[in-house]
This record gives sequence, C-alpha cells and structure tokens, in this order.
Amino acid sequence: MFVWLADTLQDLRQAVRVLARAPGFSIACVLMLAMGICLASSMFSIVNPLLFRPLPFKDPDRLVSVTQNRPRQNLQALNLSYADYLDWRRQNHVFSDMGIIGAVQDVVGGSDRPQQVRGERVSASLFPTLGVRPFVGRDFNAADEQPGAPSVVIISHRLWRSRYGGDHGVIGKVLDVNGTAHVVIGIMPPRFNFESEADVWIPFVARDIDGTRGNYQFNGYGRLKPGVTRRQAQADLSAVAARIEREHPESNAGVGAVVAPMRQGLLRGTQAMSWILLGAACIVMILACVNVSGLFLVRAIGRQKEFAIRLAVGASRWQIVRQLLVEGIILSAVAGALGVVGSTWATRLALTLVDFEIPPWLVFNIDARVLGFAIGASVLTCVLFALAPAWTVAGLDTHSVLKDSGPGSGGGRRHYRLRGLLVIAEVALALALLTSSGMMLHTLGNFQAVDPGFNPEGLMTFRISLPTDRYTSGQERVQFFRMLRDRLRSMPGIEAVGGISSLPLNGAGSWQPYAVEGEPPLPQVQSHLCDFRLVTPGYFSAMEIELIRGRVFRDEDNLSSTRVAMIDESFARRHFEGRNPIGRRIMWGDAGNISPARIVEIVGVVADVKMSGLDMEDRPCLYIPHAQLTWKTQEMGVRVGSGNPADVIAGARRILREIDPTVPLSKPRQMRDIVRESYWASSYILKLFGIFSGVALLLAVSGIAGVMMCMMTQRTREIGIRMALGARPHDVMRMILAQGLRLVLIGLALGLAASFAFARVLSSFLFQVGTFDLVSILGSVALFLAVALASCYMPARRAMRIDPMTALRTE
Repeated sequence: MFVWLADTLQDLRQAVRVLARAPGFSIACVLMLAMGICLASSMFSIVNPLLFRPLPFKDPDRLVSVTQNRPRQNLQALNLSYADYLDWRRQNHVFSDMGIIGAVQDVVGGSDRPQQVRGERVSASLFPTLGVRPFVGRDFNAADEQPGAPSVVIISHRLWRSRYGGDHGVIGKVLDVNGTAHVVIGIMPPRFNFESEADVWIPFVARDIDGTRGNYQFNGYGRLKPGVTRRQAQADLSAVAARIEREHPESNAGVGAVVAPMRQGLLRGTQAMSWILLGAACIVMILACVNVSGLFLVRAIGRQKEFAIRLAVGASRWQIVRQLLVEGIILSAVAGALGVVGSTWATRLALTLVDFEIPPWLVFNIDARVLGFAIGASVLTCVLFALAPAWTVAGLDTHSVLKDSGPGSGGGRRHYRLRGLLVIAEVALALALLTSSGMMLHTLGNFQAVDPGFNPEGLMTFRISLPTDRYTSGQERVQFFRMLRDRLRSMPGIEAVGGISSLPLNGAGSWQPYAVEGEPPLPQVQSHLCDFRLVTPGYFSAMEIELIRGRVFRDEDNLSSTRVAMIDESFARRHFEGRNPIGRRIMWGDAGNISPARIVEIVGVVADVKMSGLDMEDRPCLYIPHAQLTWKTQEMGVRVGSGNPADVIAGARRILREIDPTVPLSKPRQMRDIVRESYWASSYILKLFGIFSGVALLLAVSGIAGVMMCMMTQRTREIGIRMALGARPHDVMRMILAQGLRLVLIGLALGLAASFAFARVLSSFLFQVGTFDLVSILGSVALFLAVALASCYMPARRAMRIDPMTALRTE
C-alpha cells in the first residue's frame, strides 16, 4: 500500500514537472477539453429535467398522460371530454385515480385591482392523483364539483405573496374571479405549477354532463395501480373507449384512448430535440478528445528517446504508460473543473435563447446527476486521449529509437497512420455538424419565406377576457368589443382594429365537423373537419388578409340578421372548385346537434392563413361573426401605421380603464414575435448547432494544423535530404499540402455519410429540406476545404523554408 502511494506521488510530481516544461501544450489541452466538457455539461444540465430528473410528484413513474384520438381522421392527440373522463374513471381497472385539467384566462379582483391571470379548471381528484396538497388550507373535494355548490378557489404561492403579502389569514376570504365571489380555501406550495404558470385553480362544475361529449377541452392524467404497466393500462382504456363508442356513436364514433408517459404528455416535442442537442454536444466533446489525443500522440512520439532510455535502464512499459495516464488525469481534472464552472454560464446563455415560457417546475441547475456526468466526461476524456500515446509506448522499439540520433526522423509509418486516423475522425465529425447547421439554416430560411397569409409587420396584439358573470349576454359582449374597437381606431396612427377568438399560428383554435348543403352527409367518423374562428368586423383589414370574393363581416351581421360565414380558399377549393360559393349554405357542428343557428350562408372568401403552424397543412377554415356567436375572450389585432407600439398598448390600457376598469389587458405582443415563435424549435436547434459546429470547426482546424506542424517538424531530416538532393521549396510545399489534403478529403467523404445520418435524425425539425440538401452540403464542404487548406498552408510554408544544411547539421 505504502509502495503504491509512494509510486503515485512520484508519478504526480514527475507529471507536474513534465507539463510545466511544456506550458503551451498543457494550456492548449486544458482549453480544448474544458470547452468540450463545458458544452456537454451545459447541454446535460438543460436536458436533465427534460429526460432524466424525476418529475416533482409522488411516485412519478406511475403517472401517465391519458388522451383521446380519432385515427381515421388523422387526429392523433385530442384532449379529453369531461363525460368521457367520468366514464373512464368509473370503468377502468388500472388506475388508483384520475384527474383532468383545462387552462383558461381568468380575471381576478373585479374593481379591486383587476388582474388577468392564467387559471385552470380541474377535477377535485387532480391534486390527489399528482400527490400534491396545498401547503396552507384544504384541497378540493367531490362536493365542490356539484352544481349549486359554493364557489371556491385555490391560489398559487406567487399570487398569495404578490396580492396578499403572504398573509395566512387569506384562507376564508373572498376573491372575485370573473365577477363571481370565490372563497379562498387553499394556497399551493412554492414553485408549484403543472402544465402552465397558473395562479388560480377552480373546480370544474358540469351542469350537463352528456352535453360535454365531443368537447375535447381537458388534459387527463392517471396514477397506475402498483404493478400495473402502461401497456396494460392502454388495453384497459381502449376497451372502455370501445364500450363508450357503442353507447354514444353520435359523438364517440372512431374515438380511441391513448396512454403515454406523463413526461411525454407534459413535454410534447421537446424530448427528441433534447436527445439531438445532447448528442451534438457530446460529439463536440469527442472532437476535443480526438484533438488532444492527436497532440498527446505527437508529443509522445517526440518523447520516444526519453521513453527508450527509461526502458533501457530498467523501467517497465507499464510505468511509462502510467506516467502518461497521470499526465492525462491532471489535465482532465483541471479541464473538468473549468468545464463545470463554465457550464453554469453556458446553461444560462442557452436558456436565454429559448423563445417561449419555460414551465417553472423545470429547474435547470447543477445537481448530483450533472456533476456525475461532468466527472464521467472528464474520466472518459482522460482514458480516450491517453490511449493513443499508451499504444505508441506499447509498440516502441527501444533499439531502433536509440540508434536513431535525430529528433526529426519521424515516428514511423504506424504512428503516421494513427495520426492520420485522428485527423480524419475530426474532419468527419466536424463536417457532419457543419452540414447539419447548414440544413437548419436552410430550414429557417424556408420558414421565413412562407407566406402566413397576413402581414405581421406593424401589427400589435393583446388579449381581452371579459368576466363571465358581469357580461352574461351576448349583446353586452358585442357592445363592449365594438366600443373598444371604435375607441382604439380613433387613436392617432391606428389604421385598423379587429378581434378573433384565437390568433393564427398558435395551434389553439377550435375545430368543428361540418357539411355543405346539397352534398350527401358523411358518417360521423368520416365527417369533414374545419378550423373554426369567431371574428369581429375589421379583423381582416387589421391582419391585411386578402379578400378573394364577396364581402367581409359588418356590424349589421348580428343575432337579428341572417346567419353568415366566411371561408378560406382551401374550403372553396375542396367544395366549390370552379363554382361561386357565395350564397351557399353550410351546417357546422355534430351531425346530431344541428340547430338553425348553425346553418350559415357564405358571404365571402379570403386567402388561406396559416392557423396551426408555418410548416403544417391547415384544415379549411370557417369564420363566424363574433356578434352571432359571442365568446368572452378575444385576441385583438391593432394595425399600427405610425408611432411606437408600446404607446399603442399604453393607450389601449387607458381606454380599457375608461370603458370598464374591471377588465384588464394581457399578453401584449407584436405579431412578428408570434410568427418567430411558431418555428422556435428549429430556430433554437440552429442557434445551438451553430455554436457547436463553430467550436467543432475551430477544433478540427487547430487539430489539423497542430498535427501537420508536428508531422512536418518530425520530418525535418527527410525534408532536408530531399532539398539537398535537388527538391525545390515549392515541391516540398506541395508534398506537405497533398499529405494534409488527402486526409481532409477522406474525412470529408466519411463526413458526408455521417451528414446523411444526422439529417435523418433531424428530419422532424427540417422544413422543405431533404436528407440530401445539396446547398448545405456544397456550402459546408467548400467552407471546410477553405479552412483546411489554410490550416495545412502554414506548416507547408514553414517546410519550404527549411535550410537543408541546417536540418542535416542538427542530425
């Protein structure tokens, strides 16, 4: 034991002395490794809560997401209707409990500090299903869900602190929510948020349960009984869904059940991106290892005489290999410490590039798992870059090295081959990342070239949600929004104002089955589906959506006039190709629930608008006048001709206070920001891949230049002999360049193959870009050839300046 400790201390002292004698080499290795570990650790910090860290709920592995689907209509992810949820909860055999949640916009405070907040309607069973309890007060119970029960509310810890100053006496007090007095019964724990950053939770009360069938407005979650698998739960709920379909064919024809891990339900679309980014960051770390391996290998070849002398005087090969490993451990430890410190900053930087609201329960910090990853990465890098010099020592021919007197005699064909393989690996991996960045850049350009069907420039939006109990009639809501529109339109610099139930590109609209008069009705399971929006007069002008045929809505289109509608070009092409749709009638809604109010006459056709996303094929869209089917919430669009958009919002707030001080304004935004957010995932991947590929390119270039410089140095004797025998300097330069470019070209060929594999992985984030994107490939190859040529040029230029007499004299 003491002998081993003494040998280890001796190795450490020797390693420190050796590394101190080569500060440039040591600093370069530490910086390269630290950069790779920093990027990999920061990415792991980001994906850790998304992929690995347990969700902040009791027994999270037993929690699942439950949704509905209609495969025959290509609707793979429907929310859950309340009536179906009740049937599932009563008839299933696999859940210990189930709960539902639906997000809404609520107005709290009434005339006392009105504030629009995010609210959620939940079942009384939701919080017990999650294993969460209020930290003050009580939870909901079954009695709170009954019609006629006293109105109660649970508030967030954030609202409790901001509105009530953390007063525990708030329990039992009354909070005005949407014009109705609600008794505060509980306060949720700090940082608790589930699907969104909500501030109030209210129990959902259904007065007509059967009337909720076909209304998919809730997200459902269940807790599996001990020992029950997700596959068993899927089979059980599918059987229940089939039973409901037989009992209620008018609303549930073709409706199935989907059971998925809760993490997948909460983080839709982010898990695949997380794996891609983590993989790309790890590739950069591997590139750093390869680069340092090349430097270690070249340096080990330069130390061959030292190793040979030590072997000749009695040292074992293991002692020399151990010495190299200790040197690697010291460098990797320093690099790992710097990488972890740098990863905290890099993580914050990466999160600032996210263009959407991050759920507060996603905490991106350095925990034991992240530290373990960083330590593992440091150990792995040490092993990887120490293998190459260890392999060199293992095959060292002591007699040949001692007979060879020159430092520039080279390391042998075996060593040249290994150094060449390292360069090829660097080039291949760096090109794959660079090509992927080019594809994402091409994707971003394609997104920006898509015509959304409206003009987002100069368009401000904000949301108005009226208290339900203060504006009980449709006429009151119509009058409010009409007065707001007229007052806003009178502001200086405002060109047009209009409202819609849900803005384009947010994917939060409503869809409805419909039938065209004169066409044979389709079975419910095969019925046509359209996107459904309620709009006010002035909306199409504010959005600058082109009117193709007919007219737009007017103030005269109200409850006392003919029921009218407008359609988009997709709708017209599907049903009225070559015919005039104006005057034709449409019936919308479930086939068994068509009332006279749902039979509308087409009065206009407008251009197609991207409702769900720039990269998605939208369903035909049906527009209904808000005055004929009033909702309490409108997304207002204000076309600003001149002036500061911030002044427009300030003026809108002032007008709202004058009209009704109990109605707040929320979510003020510019429409161009909403457009950018619609392709945030591809944009985010591009930003990070740009960083990764830039670092990879820098590592590859430095690796190529370093290896070529060392190879040239070790071939000094050979070059001197060539020049002494008549070789011209340009011949020497051409030889060095050819040798370097040969390796680069092989690496580029392998990198192209890797690029195709990367493109397949990225395919779900690419838009109008194939796996063989010639523009990205040619651009990446041209860029890489240019920088590779530059990195080979300096060693080649230095080689052509070697004085043959000096080179031979040093031998």
